[in-house]
Amino acid sequence: MLVDLALSSIPYEDEGAVLTAVRMLTDESTPVATIRRLDFLREAVSVAYALRAIGTDEALDELEQLLLALDPLRISDDLAWIVARMVIKSGRTRLAEVVWRFAQREHRYFWRSTAAFYDAIGYLDNEEATDVLLVDAANPRSDGRCGAIRGLIHRQPTVAFEMAYAALSSTGDRTPYPDLLIDIDALRGAEVLLGHLPHERSSLIRPYICRALRRLQQEPKVTTRIGKMLMGDDAFVRAAGAQVAGWFDDFASEMVARLSIEDVDPMVRRFAQSAVWFQVHHRRVKQLLDDLATSRGTEAWALLEVLINSGAPLLLTRRGDPLWLGRALTDQPRAMIAYAERKTAAQLKKINERDEDALKQFSR
Repeated sequence: MLVDLALSSIPYEDEGAVLTAVRMLTDESTPVATIRRLDFLREAVSVAYALRAIGTDEALDELEQLLLALDPLRISDDLAWIVARMVIKSGRTRLAEVVWRFAQREHRYFWRSTAAFYDAIGYLDNEEATDVLLVDAANPRSDGRCGAIRGLIHRQPTVAFEMAYAALSSTGDRTPYPDLLIDIDALRGAEVLLGHLPHERSSLIRPYICRALRRLQQEPKVTTRIGKMLMGDDAFVRAAGAQVAGWFDDFASEMVARLSIEDVDPMVRRFAQSAVWFQVHHRRVKQLLDDLATSRGTEAWALLEVLINSGAPLLLTRRGDPLWLGRALTDQPRAMIAYAERKTAAQLKKINERDEDALKQFSR
């Protein structure tokens, strides 16, 4: 039972390390409470993975006590990452101090690119830690900018929102910020994104904005705002409204179809035509996902290939979305899951490497 719990909760490539620790924990003579008698420093990463994956209060309590008592000089990079994830995912905020002690001894070039560290130390009521977050959150050249902004959410959400919006309008990798704005304040974030989209020229960032807004497709205030955009006087606003509508499931379909044919502006017609296709495609992908969930063997592999090659990677890789590929793989072999993760990650990487001026041919 513990093995099943552990393996269902960890990355595929970490199985070996966890199995070693789980075997210790499932030995009748080695219950969770006696884990202290093991050589924790030697097996720290394996034990930590196992205890975190098992996830019972007893296991997490024991791991928390072990980590709080640990000399920070003995904390490895991998162990520090596990601790940070515990702070974020398990609500073990006392462990933020362990992450901060590790971060203080490490060179900033190492840890500033690890978003989990920033997120974890954001729970600290510590002026020095807050200053680190503020400095990196305001630095467009920092690899840790997004993580630092996320860390500020816990104690300074208003500052975090303003910095996230500034980052969306800045340079560098802007892909995380549409979702981050929604995470901080959903309705305010939606308003900001809908105001930003009409004049966003990046062909990469526009879909990320639409995907973030898709999280609120059942929110009346958001759908009403998009409906007004579709009827706006400004062609850029109508085009943006049509693009967002295409990312929603069966939203304003008749209005978007009419714009695709009748709008006087060729830019609006082009964006509306793409939106019509996208909505139809969403329905087809959803049906394929339903078919894959109940298929087995060669039929399942064939359906998986069709989905990977035709579905939108931004949605197939979006955990929790109705079009998330993972929901159809729950009962499939682990080899199929690993293959799907590898292929969709490669496709997402390819998308993120391509960026063009989405409005170039329509410039006034």
